[in-house]
Amino acid sequence: MALWQGVGYHEPIALPDNETLELLAAGHILGSAMVRLSRSGKHLVFTGDLGGGNSPLLPPTEKVSDATYLVMEGTYGDRVRPDDAQRRDRLENIIEDTVARGGTLLIPPFSTERTQDLIYEIRTLMVERRVPSMPVFIDSPLASKITAAFVANPEYFAPEMRKRIEGGEHLFAFDEAKFIENTQASLDIHKIEGPKIILAGSGMSSGGRIFSHEREYLPDERSTILIVGYQAAGTIGRKLVEGAKSLELYAPAAPHGRKAGHGGMERVPVRARVETLYGYSAHRDSESLLQFANDTADTAKEIFVVHAEPASAAFLSQRIRDYLGVKATVPAKGDKVTLQL
Repeated sequence: MALWQGVGYHEPIALPDNETLELLAAGHILGSAMVRLSRSGKHLVFTGDLGGGNSPLLPPTEKVSDATYLVMEGTYGDRVRPDDAQRRDRLENIIEDTVARGGTLLIPPFSTERTQDLIYEIRTLMVERRVPSMPVFIDSPLASKITAAFVANPEYFAPEMRKRIEGGEHLFAFDEAKFIENTQASLDIHKIEGPKIILAGSGMSSGGRIFSHEREYLPDERSTILIVGYQAAGTIGRKLVEGAKSLELYAPAAPHGRKAGHGGMERVPVRARVETLYGYSAHRDSESLLQFANDTADTAKEIFVVHAEPASAAFLSQRIRDYLGVKATVPAKGDKVTLQL
């Protein structure tokens, strides 16, 4: 780690061959950055993941208007996200409906940004008494560490949130919230009766502590599993979104004769309600991605769409060509391109 050096936004770094590197705010997660490589007045910009502009915690993505070549993500290149303005109301309704049934609300968010956004939103709903008070378990050691890192870096928050933090407010602390560290404490959550909310990784249900909670609550028709982010093809989360009636989940061998698992795959019925709330996704949708490309359409010689399933990438690149009149391609694995910089 002694070889690593932190770089802030807009700090030009001199590289060989008269190149300069500069980081721009991507607005995807706290501290996320685009990379701009410059030489002789020309710019190659790698977006990485681009924020959707819908996080209550982050400033918006920085505008890029001078890219000669743009390598941009296309995760949601073929879909439009529902209106973000209603997402807190929808979250409130989902919590209230689950409480009315006496069930558990299970949310598998990504440990970085999505978890913190949801902690903040749930805290707001409880502080404003819009939902009943109940235990909120953040069952992810990684999410706990990242939340602490958020608190330690207020300079990267949106201005309004930064003022609140500097004024002494802890955006992620409230009486109902409990951060869970060890495995036994995670399993003990199941002993707690009555309505509760569990946030546990991983974000696509592809591993981590979410498995034990899904085995426990997916068969429970009173409970709800809420999908709040992108689910890649083949993942448990994607299968839930697509309406799976049962799932094969890994059940680790339980210590000391506990009944939790047998050390293999276990078929679990899905009786819980499956809800989706993509208003909390950290990615731009198709319209917003097109707008981002449009900001630099006057200078771009070519745009490369990457980081997307084939249909999404193809759809977005076609829209860029049709609507912006800019050459746009979807590189295949192994393709080589010579850029004039």
